[in-house]
Amino acid sequence: MPRPFHFEPSRFSFPELRDRVREIIESEGALERLPPAFEVTVRLEAPVPAGATLGDAHANWNDAGNIETPEGLPRQPPDGRCPPGLVRVAVQCVTRRSGGMSSYYGFEGYFASLLVSIDEGRIWDARGEKAS
Repeated sequence: MPRPFHFEPSRFSFPELRDRVREIIESEGALERLPPAFEVTVRLEAPVPAGATLGDAHANWNDAGNIETPEGLPRQPPDGRCPPGLVRVAVQCVTRRSGGMSSYYGFEGYFASLLVSIDEGRIWDARGEKAS
């Protein structure tokens, strides 16, 4: 049974795209490969321009090559360029809400950035890090 989650609202999130992303991350078991959490949220962030670097595509990290890939999820070479048709999807695995200026993510747990190929129906690249 797939791990339960909910979508956070975003201006880029429309029903057909949400349904397709849900189908892809569930079929690949992506959320089951991330650390346990009491709450999992998924946010459709933006389309990724074809030819973008991994750092630009993931947006949170200038050098995505130094960021881990959750075990069992795909990882592209650090100098890879993005093909057309990718969407950046943020996943928050929240173990505890935090806040204030000392909390980059606003929660403790794990943050993952997935580059999802809508046309190919798969996750093309995944990166993540502990959130505090």
